Amino acid sequence: MKPFLILLVIVSLFFLFPEAGIAVRHLPAPTIGVNPDIYYPFDEILYLEGRARPNTNVEVNFRKDGAKPLKFIVRGDINGEWVFAQKVPLNAGNWEVRVRIIESSGLGSAFSNPRIIRVIATGVSIGGAAIKFSFLIFLLIIILILSGAAILYFFLRVKKVTREKEREAAEVLIEQNFAELRRNILDELEHLTERAGQGPLSSKEEDHRQHLLRGLREAEQSIEKKLRDIL
Repeated sequence: MKPFLILLVIVSLFFLFPEAGIAVRHLPAPTIGVNPDIYYPFDEILYLEGRARPNTNVEVNFRKDGAKPLKFIVRGDINGEWVFAQKVPLNAGNWEVRVRIIESSGLGSAFSNPRIIRVIATGVSIGGAAIKFSFLIFLLIIILILSGAAILYFFLRVKKVTREKEREAAEVLIEQNFAELRRNILDELEHLTERAGQGPLSSKEEDHRQHLLRGLREAEQSIEKKLRDIL
């Protein structure tokens, strides 16, 4: 008789207070109606929507093999519609997203059927800051340009120093050779001058003297031209 009375009380409470009966019934799983096939976490907001029991909290779960799961809570409206729209830091790969209802009492429904979202990374997170690959490529180009400019400057600088050393060496060599040639010519002219003090020079000696003077002038002009070319 006593078990019958207990059962009668439970059934009476169920009909008198239908809200109390929810705690002993299974919650229907929510659904995902809209989700992207591809998501770019550095460029856009992830948008999901679906249906659940009205005025309930919907837990949105993201899972991927080898990655830490992510969990978010959104609120369904009075019509039983829920929306999730925010940036989610998902790394590249295929992520599984599922939803379920979580009540304040702690009771949860079963998960919805999973949806697969392919995540394509267009950047990288460094110290909590999101840096796009396009910026990194631009930065790399700037570094390469600056490096190339530095190498070119160094090359031109070395070439300039080398050219200056070659010019100095050429000047010294030309001056030495010219000094030797000039000394030989002057020695010949001095000999002819001494010979002229003893009597008139023969026509051959005079021609030789003029030839030496002309050669000396031409040598001086040639040396001046070579030095200008080097400079």
